[in-house]
Amino acid sequence: NTPGYICKFNGVTCWHDDENRVMSIQLSGYGLRGEFPYGIKNCSDMTDLELANNSFSGPLPSNIASLIPSLTILDLSGNSFSGEIPASLSNIIFLNTLMLQHNQLTGPLPPELVLLERLSKFSVADNQLTGAVPHFNVTTLKMKADD
Repeated sequence: NTPGYICKFNGVTCWHDDENRVMSIQLSGYGLRGEFPYGIKNCSDMTDLELANNSFSGPLPSNIASLIPSLTILDLSGNSFSGEIPASLSNIIFLNTLMLQHNQLTGPLPPELVLLERLSKFSVADNQLTGAVPHFNVTTLKMKADD
């Protein structure tokens, strides 16, 4: 286990160069495929996960908040994720950016998402969602219909 080794990977930023505490993973547009990477749970101090515009598929984990509890940015847009949006996303209390547009997500928007008090950037455009949109705090949230 070489300290800082993971920090040398493309798209990975660590809190400090000589340790393995990952701060962010930004791998948008890398042609990655497969299911949601459950190994991400080993990056419990991570604040930024950007996996947009890849070929990920399958459901988002129902326990996603326990895998990545400290995120402020989660961008999974432009993939092929399917199934329902996990209500447990509302437990990632520091989340201020949640981008899930351009996937194949179905079902209703979890009403628990309104509990994300810091959420300021949010999109679920171009999915197959049904039902009512929960009442968000619109003074801070900017929802874009054109994403």
